Amino acid sequence: MFVLKVVLIAFSTLAEKPICRLQGRPETPAFSMDGDIIIGGLFSIKAGIVSTTPNFKDLPEPTECKGIQLREFQLAQTMIFTIQEINNSTEILPNVTLGYRIYSVCPNIPSSIRGALNMVNGHEEGDIAETSCTRPPNAQAIIGQSGSSITIGTITTVGPFQVPMVKYVQMLC
Repeated sequence: MFVLKVVLIAFSTLAEKPICRLQGRPETPAFSMDGDIIIGGLFSIKAGIVSTTPNFKDLPEPTECKGIQLREFQLAQTMIFTIQEINNSTEILPNVTLGYRIYSVCPNIPSSIRGALNMVNGHEEGDIAETSCTRPPNAQAIIGQSGSSITIGTITTVGPFQVPMVKYVQMLC
């Protein structure tokens, strides 16, 4: 009799529509523009990391960054400029508009993963409150940070979502 009750409860929960709820605190991108195809960008615009001591009573706060890296800011601006140039050309992608979501992340793996997951999952409460849990990602591709270890950590997390990720290489001239 007990097994029958467990089976009935399992089937009744399968029939219910899954409700998705936003977990954690969402972050908004540093720069964004809507388009038909969204390209995500992760740039370490902020330089250092502010160290904090957890108190084990509250939810941990996201990693805080300090300072600014002008080179990373220039790379983010280069991405924006390139997308605008592609959108202004009628020959490159006719009838398609590129958009972008650029996140300013700290130069560490957890911050980069958080930014990438925001691009894949979305960052607005209204996106998933009453809809299906499965939907296409917000960013169709991600341009990762220049650091190899950071990019490897991020792509390992984002890979199952089937979102391609490339990393840029800084050329010193």
